[in-house]
Amino acid sequence: MRKIIKNIIKKIFYPLYIRYRIIIDTLNVLAKKQEKIDAVIDALNAIAKKQEKIDTVVDTLNTLAIKQEKIDTVIDSYSYILNLLEFEDNLINRENIIKDTTSKDVFVPLKHYNSQFSSIIKLSTKVRLEACSICQLRCTGCNMFEDEFFGKGYLKIQDFEKFILDNNFIKHIELSNKGEIFLNPDLIHIIKHAFENNVLLYADNGVNFNNVSEEMLDALVKYQFRSIGVSIHGSSQESYSRYMVNGNFDSVIKNIKKLNTNKKKYNSAFPKLSWRYVLMEETEKEEDILRAKELARELDMRIDFGLTFVKGFDPKNPEMLSRETGLNILVKEEQEKEDIKHKKHYFGDVCLQIWKEPTINWDGRLLGCCIGHTKSDFGINVFKIGLKEAINSENYIHAKKMLLGKVDGPGVIKNIRCTNCSVYKDMKKEGLFIK
Repeated sequence: MRKIIKNIIKKIFYPLYIRYRIIIDTLNVLAKKQEKIDAVIDALNAIAKKQEKIDTVVDTLNTLAIKQEKIDTVIDSYSYILNLLEFEDNLINRENIIKDTTSKDVFVPLKHYNSQFSSIIKLSTKVRLEACSICQLRCTGCNMFEDEFFGKGYLKIQDFEKFILDNNFIKHIELSNKGEIFLNPDLIHIIKHAFENNVLLYADNGVNFNNVSEEMLDALVKYQFRSIGVSIHGSSQESYSRYMVNGNFDSVIKNIKKLNTNKKKYNSAFPKLSWRYVLMEETEKEEDILRAKELARELDMRIDFGLTFVKGFDPKNPEMLSRETGLNILVKEEQEKEDIKHKKHYFGDVCLQIWKEPTINWDGRLLGCCIGHTKSDFGINVFKIGLKEAINSENYIHAKKMLLGKVDGPGVIKNIRCTNCSVYKDMKKEGLFIK
């Protein structure tokens, strides 16, 4: 019986047991895998929770960024309003300065002055101070690039600061003369310093405006440069480059447009712009003149037509030129004859600079006037001794007497720039002294 039972167990129950054990082992393996899966799920849940936190942080940052943009917009608007208010205040302040300097006179006693004149003379509040004697163009008939007497250089910010400090009665400065002021690397600092000291700057004598940086175009408006005369002889690259050799007409117009954009940005009327157009063989065509007038209107520029210094100009269509330019006389030689009829010299107004706006070279040498063909000065450096002492010097006072016809030449006095000047010689010959 036992044997039978053993056989039954062996054949029936043992295989079942083996299968049972296999099932149990399989279940245990699955259980362990499930634990790992659960662990992975738990890890994923943890990551998901962290992601939720990250998403929350990102949402918060995005919200803050949007708020910051709004804050920045408010700040920019507020700053813009403050700048406008400050700008307007400065305009009012500077307009008051203009009124003060034109209505009030500054006086300085003079030594060695002729008894026929008052012992007190007005001291002008304006000077002409050359910012740069260098020019990148080679205009027809201009020999300034060959000139060596006045030197090739530019006004240094240190000299300008000292000049303003030593001569605080000066409120108006013309910076342009023989060269292109925008080639002066210190010019932005000069403009800013003048603005901070309530000194008004001008470049009415003329600039070519070919090479002007973005920073400079901004500074001219931001620091309220008063006015600029842009020499544009022609109204296309073809006509412009005939006279203004190496110049680029399109660059000039582009710079003017950028300057006008900055004027709108700062809500400023300054600097005032004028188009200086000299009539000559290269620029006298009707289409050029009409185009220049139209473009000047578009650019909000006053256009001023002038006569060429080049002798021999013979206008081909004088009637049209007079009609379109408003000039009755179109040739310099004819204007000189007309001036003589009225007992006046063609350059007489230039000689008045010695009183109204003494001219100073970029290195401080006292020139008196802006005429460039007289290769001499007064032997005085304004940066070293100051303007009051310079214009009170014996030779400078004597030059004034010569121009008034009160003395017959320099006599024994040296370093008088007018002595060798062709303008003075003509005035003396024709008796056309300043009255």
